[in-house]
Amino acid sequence: MSSLYIHIPFCRRKCAYCDFYSSVNPGQIRRFIQAMSLETMLYSAQMSSAEFTSLYLGGGTPSLLRPEQIRDIIRMIIQHVHFSREPEWSLEVNPGTVSREKLNTYIQLGFNRLNIGAQSFRKEELALLERIHGPEDIKKAVQMARSAGFQNIGLDLIFGLPGQSLKAWEASVKASLTLEPAHISVYALSWSDKTPLGRSILRGTLSVPDDERVSDLFLQTHDWLSEEGYIHYEISNYAKPGYECRHNWQYWNGTPYLGMGPSAHSFWNHQRWWNIADVDKYCRRLEKGVFPVEGSERLSEKELRRERIALGLRTILGIPVDDLTYKDNIKRLSAEGLGETQGNRWKLTPRGMLLADEIAVQLI
Repeated sequence: MSSLYIHIPFCRRKCAYCDFYSSVNPGQIRRFIQAMSLETMLYSAQMSSAEFTSLYLGGGTPSLLRPEQIRDIIRMIIQHVHFSREPEWSLEVNPGTVSREKLNTYIQLGFNRLNIGAQSFRKEELALLERIHGPEDIKKAVQMARSAGFQNIGLDLIFGLPGQSLKAWEASVKASLTLEPAHISVYALSWSDKTPLGRSILRGTLSVPDDERVSDLFLQTHDWLSEEGYIHYEISNYAKPGYECRHNWQYWNGTPYLGMGPSAHSFWNHQRWWNIADVDKYCRRLEKGVFPVEGSERLSEKELRRERIALGLRTILGIPVDDLTYKDNIKRLSAEGLGETQGNRWKLTPRGMLLADEIAVQLI
């Protein structure tokens, strides 16, 4: 089994908090699609020898592209990729860039999962983040998606925003629940000095909640969503039973994945590599018949084991007890309420998930 990720690196404008690579130059889109066709051909032998169970178009803002441009990308892919029976096809959309025509096209092309970047249901928070949509756009996007035929709809939310109170965060969570999505992702704000929001925080013009408040928001979210029947299957992800994101599961369980597009990452045969994070350079490399890879590394068995433990701790499945060397640490962490043994596996509690990275260091 394998997964395929396509990075669509275009946005209408950069959000104030985002330091992922993207371009706001729509004039590059046509050349980018042509270059991606070349990248697909370079990987054709590798892709034809594997069975792919998921496809994920992320970004950036894939829904910024015209319907026919998404159709061109899918036509390129299916010429070279062998998908399993009933694969999961996901697409990320921004509520400010979707339309009935686009959503109908996505369904016709075979997409069966939609991830909507809501981030917040509060106008002032969306303005702070410099999102291009408002709360009503999120509701309209969900309604249009359902009318088009999507049943597997996910919403992304961000907590720990500057000035965000528990009441304000509760309002966004409860607003998302009224839309009854199949999946909800909740991410703690991470900021960088490379972004406008991050620079405002460093200057002191904005202040973020302290670690204790962020922990409270995380744990309260777990309680709210669990009470509504959502399974907390990964640190940042909740789903109704049967609607866990198959594509992301494969990242966490070490399944090989292939990434295409600027800044996309791949993991295959114990090797990881990543593409150059620049549309122009990406295109120029491919136009010369060269892979647009910026760097790579081969993981040793020891490094692979470390990753299995670190990634496994993020999920509801945890890790096999037999994979753990430091049994005394397991006993201590369990006694502190940070983990628990279920059958032959050890998993983190919600409180433990807050410290997943620190706990992983103690076990590897």
